[in-house]
Amino acid sequence: MHEFSAVQQAIDELEKNPRDIKVRLGCMKANKEVFLNTLKEMLKGTDQEHLKIEVEEIKATGQCDCGFEGEIEVPGHVHFLRCPECGKVCKTIEGNDMIIEDL
Repeated sequence: MHEFSAVQQAIDELEKNPRDIKVRLGCMKANKEVFLNTLKEMLKGTDQEHLKIEVEEIKATGQCDCGFEGEIEVPGHVHFLRCPECGKVCKTIEGNDMIIEDL
């Protein structure tokens, strides 16, 4: 469950510096809804429970040796991207990161 490690990373950040945050979450890192629901559940009963948390999904984009570069639809949870034009595994440009920003 990748969502749990992403949630723990967000909790660790909030424990160091409690504040309202925006999480830019790559679709390959974790599912946005599962991440947000799990984070809210784990923050219940803590000093961080009242904080405002927004989550923005980062779409997956890739670059392939065949020349393709662009957004790639991700069917479920995957660890790599496959080029929609030639079918080869391609370089992930975006979609596998989690960035925490202040609101």
